[in-house]
Amino acid sequence: MLSCHKDPEAVKQQPEKDVFVILENDYEKGWVRVKFQNEIQDVRENSPEVLVVADILGATHVRKVFAEGGKFKERREKYGLHLWVDFYVDDDLPLTRSLDALKDLPSIHIAEGIPIERQQSVFNDPHLPRQWHYYNDGSTASSVAGADANIFPAWKITTGDPSVVVAVLDGGIDFTHPDLEANMWINPNEIPGNEEDDDDNGYVDDIYGYRWGKDGVGEPSGEILPMDHGSHCAGVIAAVNNNGTGLAGIAGGDGNPNTGVRLMSCQTFVPDPTKPEDPFGNSKSTSQSVDAFAYAADNGAVIANCSFSYSGTTLSSAYKAGIDYFVDNAGTDEKGNQTGPMRGGLVVGAAGNDGEEITKYPASYERCISVAYSMSNYLVSPSSNYGHRVDITAPGGATSSSYAPGRAGGVYSTIAMRSANYNVEKGYAYKSGTSMAAPHVAGIAALVLSAAVEHNIPMTVEKLRDILERSCWDIYKYNDSKYEGGLGRGQIDAGFAMQILLAGEDQPVEQPQHVQTTAGEYDVRVTWEVPADFFGNAIVSTDAYIGLKTLEGVDFDHLPVGFKKMVVKNDKEVGQTDGIVFSDLSPGTSYYFALVAVDRQGLQSEPVFFKTKTQDAATNPDDNNSQVFQLHPNPFKESLFLTFPKSAREKKIAVRILNAIGNRVYTDEVIGGTEPHQMNLKHLAAGVYTVIITNQEEEEAYVVIKH
Repeated sequence: MLSCHKDPEAVKQQPEKDVFVILENDYEKGWVRVKFQNEIQDVRENSPEVLVVADILGATHVRKVFAEGGKFKERREKYGLHLWVDFYVDDDLPLTRSLDALKDLPSIHIAEGIPIERQQSVFNDPHLPRQWHYYNDGSTASSVAGADANIFPAWKITTGDPSVVVAVLDGGIDFTHPDLEANMWINPNEIPGNEEDDDDNGYVDDIYGYRWGKDGVGEPSGEILPMDHGSHCAGVIAAVNNNGTGLAGIAGGDGNPNTGVRLMSCQTFVPDPTKPEDPFGNSKSTSQSVDAFAYAADNGAVIANCSFSYSGTTLSSAYKAGIDYFVDNAGTDEKGNQTGPMRGGLVVGAAGNDGEEITKYPASYERCISVAYSMSNYLVSPSSNYGHRVDITAPGGATSSSYAPGRAGGVYSTIAMRSANYNVEKGYAYKSGTSMAAPHVAGIAALVLSAAVEHNIPMTVEKLRDILERSCWDIYKYNDSKYEGGLGRGQIDAGFAMQILLAGEDQPVEQPQHVQTTAGEYDVRVTWEVPADFFGNAIVSTDAYIGLKTLEGVDFDHLPVGFKKMVVKNDKEVGQTDGIVFSDLSPGTSYYFALVAVDRQGLQSEPVFFKTKTQDAATNPDDNNSQVFQLHPNPFKESLFLTFPKSAREKKIAVRILNAIGNRVYTDEVIGGTEPHQMNLKHLAAGVYTVIITNQEEEEAYVVIKH
């Protein structure tokens, strides 16, 4: 007699469902993070199992959590990193409801929220959370996470060295302020109050610096008169850190007396005698900033912050003489022997607050760093000047109440303790402008120089400036096209500046990986895996070259006639696939190519050279052997035509056109057919554009030129 039973070994095991985590801490609104079971082999944004989850959740956006990893793909898959996917549902939908909807789905191993990551400072300054401009977690009104100067990572390397002296050419610094006093420069060879020039430097009783004067505004004196503007700039640079009081400075130390850079008060702005009701806020120039440069150089300063400007078509000869003296002689004694942490001086200046593309001095002088200012949402302030003379952009706050409710979007720093102009508590206030952006750059410069001192790395003015500029990240993609080329190298990044310094001179960039080509009659599609820079970050762009002769030995900076260069901006992770289509080629012709990866510093990889031949012309002219879309004519004047490959016929095709800084200038949606689709682009300005075509979740990028 046969009996029927189920073999225990043959019973299908239900996949184990480890965790459905409901976070009690803060989590990203609207997002659900899912790990699929190991048995699910195909986990892509558009794979069936992923689409099922997206449909259940009503998700409008899906993204992989971990990149494929290029050559590390197999190892990553071994650890199950390829099984993680994020789903965006809705900001107002409770996480518990989304998790509940997935709890019985057998394909899911884990479902949870995404914790909000907040970087914590080691310092105990109670107002540090107000300083979004150092580290922006997006919690301040109207701010966007990441729109900052990235100071916290730099503090892991150094918090400032006392050998670095920063001169603040401005109103007087409040040297008695509890958040400034310990970091004031003190003239070691001057006896206060004896009305003598004890150190023979040409200035009497200059203890914390010097105050210049002129007829109508007062006599010159070693007595510093505290004012709001100068104290605010000084606080950004080096307010005392970790003292349990107020806020933090960029290079303000860690609370120990032998840390933190020193602040020299070069008071070239004094209280306006015609407005005596507010001697801390109303200022008048002494017109003696030129001599202040020389004073700063002679007395040990190696960085000068100039949060002031004047209009003009040229730099005055006296200003040039003063700045040149500082740049050439700072850090040395009267005999030219190096006595400071660096031979020579770095000058940082404010680009001005007219909201125009105009020149302001001294910032626009080539030996100065000119600084524009951004807000807490990646946008350049409408008040900031811009133009080809700007070198760097830095946080400077917001002036409009729409961007900065309660002034919280401004830069938070110290002011004179006896001033009534505080907007939080006595001695502290929000201010905005390029005057606040410049000390961010000066403070970061002081941090980098401090790290060089502490790690015995030789430093020059040229090298320091180069590190600051190379640290900048692309802010153009967030801003209006009118700023193109007018914000310098981008927004300064203290953390990355430290990486550049400590990495040394040799920081090679990987070549584009796994290059593949697909040739049609009139086009060649080139794809590659996105490489990494020296630090493991994705490169920012790839320079793609084409010609009818070999590109080996060609000077890419001075491209000969007959060769063409296209720049492919990268928005993908390391190991993901990027590509470009070269169109308007001739059938049956051999073409030579080169790819060069470029990192955020502007450093380039070694070229990858290769050769491909287009397909021979079709016997039947109605046949389209192209494997890709075709855009013609290229260059074009008013209309651009899109021809579809057979694979795109009867399918919905989305078209986006981006300008040179990545802003979308045209969108279209069409059903692919046998006839070319015409796009009227008469409204576009002449220039280079990237056309992104989406066909069933697959994107292809093409470069076109409008004449």
